[in-house]
This record gives sequence, structure tokens and C-alpha cells, in this order.
Amino acid sequence: MITGILITDGGAHSPEDWALATAAMLMQAFEVKEGPRSAQLEIAKDRARARVAEIMIEHHKTAQDVERKLLADGAHDRCFCELNAAEHVEIDRCIKDIRDALQPLLDIVQTKEVKKGVFGVNVDTMGFEDHLMKIVKERVEIDLCSVMDIERKWHLDRNPHLKG
Repeated sequence: MITGILITDGGAHSPEDWALATAAMLMQAFEVKEGPRSAQLEIAKDRARARVAEIMIEHHKTAQDVERKLLADGAHDRCFCELNAAEHVEIDRCIKDIRDALQPLLDIVQTKEVKKGVFGVNVDTMGFEDHLMKIVKERVEIDLCSVMDIERKWHLDRNPHLKG
């Protein structure tokens, strides 16, 4: 799992902050040892990072806005329920959009010069794309659930009588 920390100045993180963090963490899956085409891959990563961030802004905003509204409208019991990003975001569409944005990187990974031993997984036995899509799904779900969790915690902080 890829991890990271967002720091706030006393308020919820913006969808843009979340989107950029999600995109940056996903690009870590493409960490490359020095070798042929590593510069080409780094340039493609920078482009993909921006595309993925743009995609994720919408999804982070939706998760944050819907969760915040539900809590404001009195759904206080949500604060004590299991988190499920699929409540607010069409996860499969999100994953597909990200996969499409990563296509240029996948094209580079599929070349024989880069394929062997460059990435953190044995791409010959697992298949890099399968590994990557597992990482993408996990990262997206974790980050969207974190958005929801933070909204719930902020709601409880503003309504301490609910903790009871």
C-alpha cells in the first residue's frame, strides 16, 4: 500500500488537495530505477499526475459535499457507520477514467526495454497492469473513505452531544 499525509490548517482539505495527493501517491507505483527510457517515463508520469488529479477533483468534491450535506441534514448515525466510498462515487467509472489517463504510462511499461525488473513487482508473473489497477482501486477507495471519515469527525467535533 502507498501512504501519505495531508496537513490542514484547521479545516477540511479541499477536493483539489485530495486530488493532487491521490494522483501523487498513484504515481509512486511507477517508480523507476535508472535505465533506458527512465526520462521518458518521468515525463509521462508528470502528465498523468495532472490528468489523474483533474479526474479525482470531481470525485473528492462529490464525496465531501454529499457526506457533509447528509450530516447537516440530520443523518448523525452516519458518524458511527462503516465507510463506503461507493455510496457517493461511481467507483468503476472513476477507475476506468484513471486507467485511461494512465494509458501513456502503460504503453511505456509494455516495451521490452522497460519491462524487466524496473518496477516494484515482477511484471512477468503478475502482470503490471493488473497490479496497477489493484493499487488504483485501493488508493481511490481509501482516499474517498478518508474524505468521508474526516467529514464525520468534523461533524462530531461540532456536535459533541452526539458522541454520547
